[in-house]
Amino acid sequence: MATPAISDAYSLDETTRIVTDQDSGTEWLQWTETIGMAVDDDFSSIQGGGWSVASNEQMSALYDAFFPSIVWDADENTSQFSYGITTYGDGIDNAFKFGELFGWTYARDSKSVQTGRPFEYSTGFNATYAYFGNDLDGDGRINRTSVLSESIFDNPENGVYRERAEYFDLTSDNYSPGGTYFGGGVALVRTTPTTKVPEPSTLALLGLGLAGLTYARRKSRSRVYSIHS
Repeated sequence: MATPAISDAYSLDETTRIVTDQDSGTEWLQWTETIGMAVDDDFSSIQGGGWSVASNEQMSALYDAFFPSIVWDADENTSQFSYGITTYGDGIDNAFKFGELFGWTYARDSKSVQTGRPFEYSTGFNATYAYFGNDLDGDGRINRTSVLSESIFDNPENGVYRERAEYFDLTSDNYSPGGTYFGGGVALVRTTPTTKVPEPSTLALLGLGLAGLTYARRKSRSRVYSIHS
């Protein structure tokens, strides 16, 4: 049996638009819910409150779960990206899975010429963008995450047509926390402590232990009564 991917632990509640990591209990608000908002905004009234802007460490850990091809650096001044092309129609890639969970914040359907890239023409793409960061260096700048999927490209140079590209990156602190940016939301996270439910066998042993303790206490009281009577 194949080992489940770490990303399999993430699930979306379609009603609340909250993505939950079932292993840790950490919750992420779907990024489409904060389009048009800035990192400096007040999020206390959203979905019960308790949200904070995702830190660099939290975002790099999220990327490690979905895109393990490289080790994602939590340093806010480091930009990283991964880019790959697969034959269109080969199945659901992790970039698509990520976008379905966190929401597509931007889509482009029009065909356009792309220069300086390993492809020439694009028929459009789906993307999700979000802004995050805890500005540890105090320069007043934040970071952005980008995930693109379902991009279909024609590449006449190598004779391969109708390809799908996956692109995901963490961009170093180039953005103002007070700014709102087209096609992007704010990455909000909420940490909820998980409480493990005891196994039935554990509960049974606990019950037997309590019963034994009660019996022992009653027997002890009976002895004391007989001595003093």
